[in-house]
Formats: sequence, C-alpha cells, structure tokens
Amino acid sequence: MNANHGAGTPGFAAPAALAAGGLLIGHYLLHLGYGLATGGVLFGATASPAWYADVVAFMGSHVGGGAALLGLAAGLRGRRAIWWAGAPGALLAAVGGAVGLTGMGIGLLRPHALNGAMQAGLGPLSVLTLFLSAILLGAVHLGAGRLPRPAAACILLYGLVTLPLGMALMPLEKAVPSYLVMELHFVVSGALWIMAGLILLRRRHADARGAGEHRTAAVVAT
Repeated sequence: MNANHGAGTPGFAAPAALAAGGLLIGHYLLHLGYGLATGGVLFGATASPAWYADVVAFMGSHVGGGAALLGLAAGLRGRRAIWWAGAPGALLAAVGGAVGLTGMGIGLLRPHALNGAMQAGLGPLSVLTLFLSAILLGAVHLGAGRLPRPAAACILLYGLVTLPLGMALMPLEKAVPSYLVMELHFVVSGALWIMAGLILLRRRHADARGAGEHRTAAVVAT
C-alpha cells in the first residue's frame, strides 16, 4: 500500500498546499503587524499597502488551497470514491479557488468594493466550499489509503476545525486587542496545509528515488 501513497496525486498538489499554508500564515502576520503598528484592524484599511498585500495573501490562499484539493480529487481511484467524493470535492474546490481569484481581482482593481462583496457572500462562499471539499477528500483519502494518512488527516482537520476555532476565539477579542486573535485560527489552518504539503512532497521524492533505484538495478541486471 505504501508504494501507492501519493503515486496518483498530480505534482502540483504539494506546492499548492505549501503555498496555501504560507499565505494563510502571512495573512495573520499582516493583520498582526498592522495592529501592532497602528492599534487598529486591517479590514477596510484600503489606504495601507498592507491591505493590498493581505488581499493577495488571503485570496491567494484560496487559490492555492483549491488547486491542492483539485490535485487530491484527481488522485482518487474507484468509481464509488470518485462519484461520492472526487467529483463533488473537485467542484467545491474549483468554486473556492475561482472565488478566491475573483476576490483578488476585485480587491486589487476596485479595493473599496471588496468589503461589500465579502459581506454579500463572496468570503463565506470561498471558505465554506474549501472546507467542505477538504472534509470530503480528506475523509475518503484517509479511508482509502491513497495518500499518506498524516497528510489526509491534515486536510480533513483543516476542513473540520478552522471555522469552530475561529468562533471559539471570538470572545477573546473583548479581553485582548482584537488584532491579536481576529485571524489567529488561520495560523492553525496554514500549519495544517504546510504539514500536508511537506508530507506529500517527501512521499513524491521518496517515490521518485525508489523509481530511480529500480531503473538503475534493471540496467545493472541487463
């Protein structure tokens, strides 16, 4: 079974997961840095260069996450897995990534319109579709063994814990400056994406090394 771990997953899945994780952590650090510097929150601060950087970081994380999840969907095998998880997971991931790309464009080209678009449903649509996709694909990969189980568990946890953790941190905004905890849950999400990406990358390198050694042994044998 180990020989198949990651074997059917496209090569872009691991870098996309790493990018999504790094951008999510960068999203929090931008909010933290702006808060420490000004005492305010970054949301709506369209006059600040940090706001534009945050648009790229946050919306870009959705594009990266959507791409990684599409890669995981492409790695599924078996009609049942594809029908019940692969196809809906891929559709949800594509919607989340497309909404992230759309939000990035709105934020960079018409910054004052982005907050309204987010409140109108753009933000919830992008994150919820990715969460649902991650739950579907993480669960089916965890059961099917197509991915290393720690990577599948990280993807599943990203989908399951991000929203509840964000809600659990909300009361703390009354006790400490809100910029300290407002987007802190995305650090956990980012760490989960990075761990999944590193595991997938390590597996891909191990598979490539094993294939190279097999070819070398075949050549020597001839």
